[in-house]
Amino acid sequence: MIKNFDNEAPVIRAIFAFQEKFYLINQKLSKQFKYTLGQKGENLNLEILEMTVLAYRKPKIEQLPILEKIDAKLEVLRLTIRMGWELGFLKNNQMIELQKDLSAIGKMLGGWIKSRRLN
Repeated sequence: MIKNFDNEAPVIRAIFAFQEKFYLINQKLSKQFKYTLGQKGENLNLEILEMTVLAYRKPKIEQLPILEKIDAKLEVLRLTIRMGWELGFLKNNQMIELQKDLSAIGKMLGGWIKSRRLN
């Protein structure tokens, strides 16, 4: 389990925690999922994490384009997970748990985007 680092933005902690959860779920699934959609999901989440850290460190005026790209990648990650569920690789409870976490991340990101559009 990850440790709570107070100096990190909540959205960064949430993405990090999601990556950990997704990784643990992915490791228990069939090789057919693990090395295809599962690997794609892990890579997407790492890109989202990297871009979020980058956006967080940029001046506010430069954040919006990066945040919009993160939002698009988050949607692709949602669809990747949904595809894994529809193909029968993910159980209902796994799908619900992952989607719930992604929804929370999406709300944080959406608030951040909205605040940058107002500036």
